[in-house]
Amino acid sequence: MKIKAVCALLPVMGMYLSVSRKNDHSLFGMAGGKVDDGESLIDALKREVLEETGLHIKVEDCEPFKDDISQFEVYCFKVILDDKEHEKIDEKETGLIKLLTKDVLINPKYSPFSDYNIKAFEFFNL
Repeated sequence: MKIKAVCALLPVMGMYLSVSRKNDHSLFGMAGGKVDDGESLIDALKREVLEETGLHIKVEDCEPFKDDISQFEVYCFKVILDDKEHEKIDEKETGLIKLLTKDVLINPKYSPFSDYNIKAFEFFNL
């Protein structure tokens, strides 16, 4: 059985919320992570984005993009920022948080999930 994971596609002024790997600040992806046992995909997405960025999000009313990456079944949701105040995060527990262009997120030099990202951008017509 595949491990479920989630990620958030959050557009901001023509760029996208991105988080680097904790141990390699040159590799970026969308905020997200594994779904805990008994946790819904949406709850996992909100938790992961909050843990990694300190941001509260709302999921847009559309189907998620789903694809397999190795042993993971990954669901990508298009999201927007919630009106709640941002929270402070433990900087040791996350990577760098940046707004990056689509071109960076689909480039294998900067994103280990570039193939998945290409498909997600196409799915959401971005």
